[in-house]
Parts: sequence; structure tokens; C-alpha cells
Amino acid sequence: MNPRRVDGSLQAADLGRLQREVGNLFELLSPSREPWEHSLWRETRLFPRVNVQENRDAYVIRCEIPGVEAKDLDIKLDGDTLVLKGVRSPDIVDEDASFHRKERAMGEFRRCVTLSEAVDQKTVGATYRDGVLTVTLAKRERMSARKIQIVSE
Repeated sequence: MNPRRVDGSLQAADLGRLQREVGNLFELLSPSREPWEHSLWRETRLFPRVNVQENRDAYVIRCEIPGVEAKDLDIKLDGDTLVLKGVRSPDIVDEDASFHRKERAMGEFRRCVTLSEAVDQKTVGATYRDGVLTVTLAKRERMSARKIQIVSE
């Protein structure tokens, strides 16, 4: 993954991401809201924790998503980016109950993982067990160098 082009300039996607992050920073510094109402704080709590492992043949991505059912997950491969979306439903609580602490975020989440090499879209596999989603993406076979025959005319 190289965020800069050969000439050193930023790509449009990088500029858009930078603009969002600066906007989030100004929003976070705004004194008019409670800390948990800021989108940057909410986003960091809603994102599942992710490990991205790479070996010679594949990427293995593991996401911790406890309390989310498999039917509430949506996984897509968009070019070299794995997009994981889902919904964590709120816990069922009695009307007269109150919280002493509420740290588990609820609602929609989205996580994107950009891979450094192209993958074979036909061999993507996913399993979900004990709150851990595992996505395996086989790398596309690299073209080996070959000699090109020159034909004389």
C-alpha cells in the first residue's frame, strides 16, 4: 500500500481521509458536547478490534465482535479492501434498571482493511466462532518472469 503516487503527490482518497480526520479533530475539541457524543470517540468504540496476519499465500483477518450474530454481519471485498459492516444490538434491560457503567457500544459499525497485495476473490472464506470473525483471503498467484522469444522478420 503506497499512499503517494510516483511523483510524490497525495491521492484524492488520502486528501478526503485527511479532511475527515481534521474535521473529527475540530469536532472533538468543541466544548459544546459531551465526550461520548463526538463521532471520533463513538467510531473508535464501535470499530471491532482487528488483527491482520500475512503469510506467503494468504491474509488472515480476525475481528473481535462479541454479541453480534452472523446474520448481522456483511463482508465485502472491494478491490484490495475488505469491508466489514455490522450491527451490535442493544442489550435487553429492565425499564427500572440503571447503569453504573456503560462501555459496550451499540449500533452500526464499519471497518475497512486495505491489503498490500491483490487477492483471489474466488477463494475468500469466512468463519464466525465465539465472537471472533476469521476471514481468509488467498493471495493472487504472482506472475513469474518469463523469457520472451524475439521473432526475426
